[in-house]
Amino acid sequence: QKISPKLIEHIIVDNLSTDNTKNIVESYIKKAPYEVTYIREKDFGRYNAMNKGIKKASGKYLSFMNAGDKYYDETSLTTVLKNAEDKDIVYGNLNAINHDNSNIYIPPDTLDFKYFLNSALPHQASIIKKTLFDKYGLYDEKLQISADHNFFLKTIIKHNCTYKHVNSTIAT
Repeated sequence: QKISPKLIEHIIVDNLSTDNTKNIVESYIKKAPYEVTYIREKDFGRYNAMNKGIKKASGKYLSFMNAGDKYYDETSLTTVLKNAEDKDIVYGNLNAINHDNSNIYIPPDTLDFKYFLNSALPHQASIIKKTLFDKYGLYDEKLQISADHNFFLKTIIKHNCTYKHVNSTIAT
Protein backbone atom coordinates (compact mmCIF):
# COMPACT_ATOMS: atom_id res chain seq x y z
CA GLN A 1 0.00 0.00 0.00
CA LYS A 2 1.39 3.36 -1.02
CA ILE A 3 0.85 6.75 0.57
CA SER A 4 -1.62 8.96 -1.25
CA PRO A 5 0.21 11.71 -3.18
CA LYS A 6 -2.16 14.20 -1.51
CA LEU A 7 -0.44 13.40 1.80
CA ILE A 8 3.11 14.02 0.58
CA GLU A 9 5.10 17.18 0.10
CA HIS A 10 8.68 17.02 -1.11
CA ILE A 11 11.01 19.86 -0.23
CA ILE A 12 14.35 19.92 -2.00
CA VAL A 13 17.03 22.25 -0.68
CA ASP A 14 19.91 22.76 -3.13
CA ASN A 15 23.05 24.68 -2.17
CA LEU A 16 23.48 26.10 -5.70
CA SER A 17 24.80 22.82 -7.13
CA THR A 18 27.00 23.29 -10.18
CA ASP A 19 26.19 19.90 -11.69
CA ASN A 20 22.92 19.04 -13.46
CA THR A 21 20.83 19.10 -10.24
CA LYS A 22 18.72 22.12 -11.23
CA ASN A 23 17.63 20.55 -14.55
CA ILE A 24 16.94 17.18 -12.90
CA VAL A 25 14.81 18.76 -10.17
CA GLU A 26 12.88 20.96 -12.62
CA SER A 27 12.09 17.89 -14.74
CA TYR A 28 11.10 15.93 -11.61
CA ILE A 29 8.75 18.71 -10.46
CA LYS A 30 6.82 18.51 -13.75
CA LYS A 31 6.01 14.81 -13.32
CA ALA A 32 5.84 14.41 -9.52
CA PRO A 33 2.35 13.33 -8.37
CA TYR A 34 2.66 15.45 -5.21
CA GLU A 35 3.66 18.95 -4.22
CA VAL A 36 7.37 19.73 -4.66
CA THR A 37 9.06 22.86 -3.30
CA TYR A 38 12.51 23.62 -4.68
CA ILE A 39 14.74 25.93 -2.65
CA ARG A 40 17.86 26.77 -4.61
CA GLU A 41 20.06 29.19 -2.68
CA LYS A 42 23.28 29.36 -0.74
CA ASP A 43 23.14 27.54 2.56
CA PHE A 44 25.64 27.09 5.35
CA GLY A 45 25.82 23.34 5.78
CA ARG A 46 23.55 20.33 6.02
CA TYR A 47 21.65 21.47 9.13
CA ASN A 48 21.05 24.95 7.74
CA ALA A 49 19.52 23.27 4.68
CA MET A 50 17.46 20.91 6.86
CA ASN A 51 16.21 23.86 8.94
CA LYS A 52 15.10 25.63 5.75
CA GLY A 53 13.09 22.53 4.87
CA ILE A 54 11.55 22.35 8.35
CA LYS A 55 10.41 25.97 8.09
CA LYS A 56 8.71 25.30 4.74
CA ALA A 57 7.12 21.98 5.73
CA SER A 58 3.45 21.73 6.57
CA GLY A 59 3.14 18.00 7.26
CA LYS A 60 2.73 16.16 10.54
CA TYR A 61 5.91 14.07 10.16
CA LEU A 62 9.21 15.04 8.56
CA SER A 63 11.77 12.76 6.96
CA PHE A 64 15.26 13.92 6.00
CA MET A 65 17.41 12.59 3.18
CA ASN A 66 20.77 13.94 2.14
CA ALA A 67 22.60 13.49 -1.16
CA GLY A 68 23.21 9.77 -1.64
CA ASP A 69 20.43 8.67 0.75
CA LYS A 70 17.28 6.93 -0.44
CA TYR A 71 14.38 4.94 0.90
CA TYR A 72 15.16 1.23 0.98
CA ASP A 73 12.21 0.39 -1.27
CA GLU A 74 8.88 1.85 -2.40
CA THR A 75 7.06 0.68 0.75
CA SER A 76 9.57 1.99 3.32
CA LEU A 77 7.90 5.29 4.13
CA THR A 78 4.45 3.70 4.20
CA THR A 79 5.74 1.02 6.60
CA VAL A 80 7.14 3.49 9.10
CA LEU A 81 4.10 5.80 8.90
CA LYS A 82 1.48 3.07 9.31
CA ASN A 83 3.30 1.90 12.47
CA ALA A 84 3.80 5.39 13.92
CA GLU A 85 0.98 5.13 16.49
CA ASP A 86 1.18 8.93 16.84
CA LYS A 87 4.63 8.69 18.50
CA ASP A 88 6.85 11.77 18.38
CA ILE A 89 9.75 9.94 16.70
CA VAL A 90 9.55 6.70 14.77
CA TYR A 91 12.71 5.04 13.50
CA GLY A 92 13.65 1.93 11.60
CA ASN A 93 16.72 0.12 10.39
CA LEU A 94 19.37 1.53 8.05
CA ASN A 95 21.12 -0.26 5.21
CA ALA A 96 24.58 1.31 5.54
CA ILE A 97 26.71 0.98 2.42
CA ASN A 98 30.46 1.39 2.80
CA HIS A 99 32.58 0.90 -0.32
CA ASP A 100 31.63 -2.55 -1.67
CA ASN A 101 29.60 -3.97 1.20
CA SER A 102 26.44 -3.19 3.10
CA ASN A 103 25.36 -3.74 6.66
CA ILE A 104 21.90 -3.47 8.16
CA TYR A 105 22.08 -1.36 11.31
CA ILE A 106 19.24 -2.21 13.69
CA PRO A 107 18.78 0.33 16.50
CA PRO A 108 17.36 -0.97 19.79
CA ASP A 109 13.70 -0.75 20.78
CA THR A 110 14.60 1.07 24.00
CA LEU A 111 16.71 4.22 23.87
CA ASP A 112 18.59 5.52 26.89
CA PHE A 113 21.50 7.82 27.60
CA LYS A 114 23.98 4.92 27.38
CA TYR A 115 22.80 4.19 23.84
CA PHE A 116 23.39 7.80 22.78
CA LEU A 117 26.90 7.78 24.28
CA ASN A 118 27.96 5.08 21.82
CA SER A 119 25.53 5.35 18.91
CA ALA A 120 23.19 7.63 17.02
CA LEU A 121 19.79 7.18 15.49
CA PRO A 122 19.99 7.33 11.71
CA HIS A 123 17.98 10.39 10.71
CA GLN A 124 17.54 8.89 7.23
CA ALA A 125 15.53 6.02 8.77
CA SER A 126 13.52 8.22 11.15
CA ILE A 127 10.41 10.34 10.97
CA ILE A 128 9.97 13.22 13.40
CA LYS A 129 6.83 15.14 14.29
CA LYS A 130 7.14 18.71 13.05
CA THR A 131 5.73 19.94 16.36
CA LEU A 132 8.95 18.83 18.11
CA PHE A 133 10.89 21.44 16.14
CA ASP A 134 8.30 24.06 17.06
CA LYS A 135 8.51 23.12 20.73
CA TYR A 136 12.23 22.35 21.21
CA GLY A 137 13.88 24.32 18.41
CA LEU A 138 15.50 23.61 15.08
CA TYR A 139 18.78 21.78 14.50
CA ASP A 140 21.75 23.55 16.11
CA GLU A 141 23.71 24.66 13.05
CA LYS A 142 26.90 25.12 15.09
CA LEU A 143 27.08 21.32 15.42
CA GLN A 144 28.26 20.57 11.90
CA ILE A 145 28.09 16.76 12.09
CA SER A 146 25.98 16.00 15.15
CA ALA A 147 22.98 18.33 15.27
CA ASP A 148 20.58 15.46 14.58
CA HIS A 149 22.19 13.42 17.38
CA ASN A 150 21.85 16.42 19.69
CA PHE A 151 18.19 16.83 18.71
CA PHE A 152 17.41 13.18 19.46
CA LEU A 153 19.21 13.42 22.83
CA LYS A 154 17.32 16.59 23.73
CA THR A 155 13.89 15.30 22.72
CA ILE A 156 14.12 11.67 23.82
CA ILE A 157 16.36 11.80 26.91
CA LYS A 158 15.82 15.30 28.28
CA HIS A 159 12.16 15.84 27.38
CA ASN A 160 10.92 12.21 27.33
CA CYS A 161 9.32 12.47 23.92
CA THR A 162 7.64 9.30 22.75
CA TYR A 163 9.36 7.05 20.26
CA LYS A 164 8.99 3.70 18.56
CA HIS A 165 11.29 1.36 16.66
CA VAL A 166 9.83 -0.28 13.55
CA ASN A 167 11.90 -3.37 12.80
CA SER A 168 12.05 -2.80 9.06
CA THR A 169 14.78 -1.40 6.84
CA ILE A 170 13.71 2.13 5.96
CA ALA A 171 16.66 3.77 4.21
CA THR A 172 19.94 3.16 2.45
